[in-house]
Amino acid sequence: METKKRNTLIVLILILILGVALAKFGELGTFSAGVTSEDFVKPSWARIECEKSDAENHVQGTTPLTGGSIYCGQPENTDQCRLNIRINSANIKGITRYITDSFYKFKIYGRVCNLDGSGCESELVIAQISSAKFDVWFTPQRAVLTAGKKWFIRARAEGTFGYGSFNMPVLYVKYYNRWDLVRHVGGGKWIVRSGSCYVAGRDDEGVNLNSKILQTESYPNPLLMTGAAGSKWINYVDDWFYGPGTNVFRHPSYGEVYCTAGQIFKIIKLQFKDGSLKKLDPTYNSATPDGRRVLNGLGSRLAGVECCPNEPNCGDDFKYKPTPQPKECFSDIQCYNTGNPVAMSPTTYVKHTCSPEGKCVQSQIFTTECTSDSICISKYGAGYVCDMSLVNYGKCRLQQVGPYCGDGVCDPRTETKETCPDDCGPPPSKDVCMDECDEIKTGILHPTGSMAKQVCKVKCGIIGFWEKYKIMIFVIIIALLVIGGALVFKKYYKK
Repeated sequence: METKKRNTLIVLILILILGVALAKFGELGTFSAGVTSEDFVKPSWARIECEKSDAENHVQGTTPLTGGSIYCGQPENTDQCRLNIRINSANIKGITRYITDSFYKFKIYGRVCNLDGSGCESELVIAQISSAKFDVWFTPQRAVLTAGKKWFIRARAEGTFGYGSFNMPVLYVKYYNRWDLVRHVGGGKWIVRSGSCYVAGRDDEGVNLNSKILQTESYPNPLLMTGAAGSKWINYVDDWFYGPGTNVFRHPSYGEVYCTAGQIFKIIKLQFKDGSLKKLDPTYNSATPDGRRVLNGLGSRLAGVECCPNEPNCGDDFKYKPTPQPKECFSDIQCYNTGNPVAMSPTTYVKHTCSPEGKCVQSQIFTTECTSDSICISKYGAGYVCDMSLVNYGKCRLQQVGPYCGDGVCDPRTETKETCPDDCGPPPSKDVCMDECDEIKTGILHPTGSMAKQVCKVKCGIIGFWEKYKIMIFVIIIALLVIGGALVFKKYYKK
């Protein structure tokens, strides 16, 4: 029984703790149901190119006694090779190595063929030595070959006056410049894949190349050693800039859309060679490095809407919010939006003010130039915004970095109480504001709790007792509930 009591109490405490956690997260704020927070991308472009290495490489080997093939372009990735060969009398076995050149001619033969052995040229004597002892390096005829060819080299000591002939090995060194897959970014370059120009799989750092190349990109594989865009080099995403899409919302009929100036547009998705999809930021507009394509994040137009959810007084349904019901008041700040303009359309607004009868009433509909930045941008272009200050409300202006009338800061160099009362007018008395907040809390003004907070914070910057100590009070209440619950269960199980 005691175990059962203890388990039940633990469950109760866990439930209460979970409730506290949920309540706390609720205080931190919630996302609007219409806003999407998924990441969008802005690609930073580079190019990858098949490029010749500056450093010369070499391989060394020895042909069999009967001769052997020396390949150019296999297995190394190069466009041409250069050959040096060496023969040494020390490789001659037995007494014959001491016989003078009167009895032997030492010859090296060579011919050039395709890699598969076809298309062979006539065999030539590419070197001849008449000496009993020798150790010679030399560059033979046809010492430079293009990739796709091979040398077949053999050496013989040919006897005279009845002396027999025999084969000899040949030491060789093949020189070449390697071709790599190189990434060019700005003025720098980095090797993506050494010794190969194939565009597939993972590069030397483990990055999947196909995840950085658009599905629509067409090119030979491997990339060619000559040519231009689309053959020797191709577009390549060097990096991604991630961020939430600006003005991107979830529409009830069209899903995720970009909204601006009363219109919604389709979201553009980029597909890559590995099959992955990335959403292009709607504000992105740039050409690929080869100049053949301009990537525009603004997709096709889907429909017109009343407003965008990020605009003043616009709901998640892309419609302006309905006018609230009248309520009692004796000051404009108790009415909707504290008596300030409320957008009704892209070019109209109303105000809710306190009438002499003590009721919040809606004014006539006013026509203005704008009620959101998107209207100004569509009219005048980037850099223009809609002034939301009370002095110049609803007028498009070029966005200013410096001070201006209506920015909330009184600049003594250019503004006075007379020329810009909105910025330089006398602030309300702290005591008056405190009294006003006290009256609101006691119910004299009958506003909602959130309005009381707004008056105190926005008007005077004052935080009331509840705002200051609400978390502490909340924790004390929960603690009392836990203790009370534990006592109730203890008493219940004792019976």
